[in-house]
Amino acid sequence: MASCSCSILLPLLLVFLVIHPSFCDDDTQSLIRDICRQTLDFTACNDIFQKNLPSPRTNVVGLAQITVTQSLLFASDTSIFIHRTKEGERDKTRRDLYTICEEGYSVIMDLFEEADRSFAQGNYRDVVDLEHQSTRPINDCGTNVKINQELIDKNRHMALLVNMGIVGQRIPACDEAFEANVADAITGAKTFVSHAGRAR
Repeated sequence: MASCSCSILLPLLLVFLVIHPSFCDDDTQSLIRDICRQTLDFTACNDIFQKNLPSPRTNVVGLAQITVTQSLLFASDTSIFIHRTKEGERDKTRRDLYTICEEGYSVIMDLFEEADRSFAQGNYRDVVDLEHQSTRPINDCGTNVKINQELIDKNRHMALLVNMGIVGQRIPACDEAFEANVADAITGAKTFVSHAGRAR
């Protein structure tokens, strides 16, 4: 029963977090602009948020979820690309360079899988720490592998996604709003599960 309640609670927690109102909800576009102005590429940052908004009134928590989810998905796609490119490369020196990125993106995927779990549990500070850890393998790949323009572009995009996540937590007052939302969302999700259990 406990494991069942937990499996229900985590998805509900995310729903409550994303739709729960806060003072940052009133102007989602302004919040996006505030974040993107501080990133590596304003236009690309804005495009990523606009394409993945779950609602026109998405709060700082919803935007944070976008960066974590998109980072995990993109890291996975890039890892596959690197592996296939390496397999098709006959030059040993180049293969060794691709190995640097291949191993790095394996680490990045592990970090964002953990970040995704931490986010679902409301441990946002852990998420930011994991995002910071991912910058090193991204930089290592970018520094060492300059022989494939597509990989250079992908690695730059990965760096932007991480940058978006890190910058987002610096927005004034929104970090406090996040923590307040987490507490309220946990209460709301637990109440929902409790009522659902009684209804049975």
